[in-house]
Amino acid sequence: MAALFEDVAGAVVRATTREEIERRVCERLIEENAVAFAWVGAVGPDGAALEPRDWAGDDGGYLDAVAVDGDEPAPRAAATGSTVTVGNVTDHLRDAQWARAAADRGYQSAVAVPLGYGETTYGVAAAYATEPHAFEGTAAALDELGDLVGFAINAAETRRGVLADRVTELELRLPGTDTFVNAVADLAGEPVQYLELAPAGDGRTDILFALEDADVEAVLGLQAEFVGVEVLDHVGDEERARFRATVTGRTVASTLLSSGAVPRRVVAHPDETVAVVELPAQRDVRVVVDRVAETYPGVELVSRRDRAGRDRRDLRGVLETELTDRQREVLTAAYESGFFQSPRETTGAQLADLLGVSQPTITHHLREAQRRLFAAIFDDES
Repeated sequence: MAALFEDVAGAVVRATTREEIERRVCERLIEENAVAFAWVGAVGPDGAALEPRDWAGDDGGYLDAVAVDGDEPAPRAAATGSTVTVGNVTDHLRDAQWARAAADRGYQSAVAVPLGYGETTYGVAAAYATEPHAFEGTAAALDELGDLVGFAINAAETRRGVLADRVTELELRLPGTDTFVNAVADLAGEPVQYLELAPAGDGRTDILFALEDADVEAVLGLQAEFVGVEVLDHVGDEERARFRATVTGRTVASTLLSSGAVPRRVVAHPDETVAVVELPAQRDVRVVVDRVAETYPGVELVSRRDRAGRDRRDLRGVLETELTDRQREVLTAAYESGFFQSPRETTGAQLADLLGVSQPTITHHLREAQRRLFAAIFDDES
């Protein structure tokens, strides 16, 4: 199951649309031992039955033979928000039509995982195996998988909305955030801007930030004061000292994303955080602010501005639309750590150690990111 999680994680972070994410999840699930069929569904307009969005494997007409509502595992997972596992389909033959349809097609066990992020539910992923108890002992890992896929869909859907013709830009002041980065700002006596934020799995977030005038050892010493800071590294000096931290639990950025807003600039002060975010013009601003207030009471809407969306041909727009989250993370880390300086301040091997991946993986992401950026520039000129 660990290999499944890693493979699906790699697939979904490279995907740029919801459709691509759902297709890759289905394709990877049927590669698991004994899994014959997998599908992803979303709640239809009537709010009752699930509607299949993508599938892989041989369903033998299963989705046509059953009503995807009631006590079938997928709608049960959608209704409860919890993973549903059926160890032996034959235990339900007497009282469940879906079980008889599954058994007729050789399915002996099944699992359904809700896909959601924050307050938003996107649907369910379901898989059916030809052996009984094929998913036994995997509930916790599958819950994490559902959260990961939900996050990826949220990012893809939000990014698509922010690339609309019109967007709304908000400046929010969040008092009393009391995070590790706020503590860094207090220690350093200067505001701290988040340079990069990226999900790291298992409820963790990678944060890259910089300080103009930092006591490096004092900043590193803060890790001992915050149990939620798993990793804190000083990743080099140029004009500013740069640090990368891995933190657990809810962060300002994850709160903003789960509330339906894309952070564009986040600055931590000793006792508050100020964020500039974007959201699709059609989204209700008050709903977004109220969701943020559930975690950070007292949030203040400082300003609101309606403006044109980002142009795909703009380089920043290209970074958002053409690069995957992982490619942006690697490219940003390489730039901020001095990888592109001459002579280099950070080697490929050091960059790989920093991000916890192999050096060939770093090389692949950097080359692909640069290829996509160059293609966007030169193809537009031709």
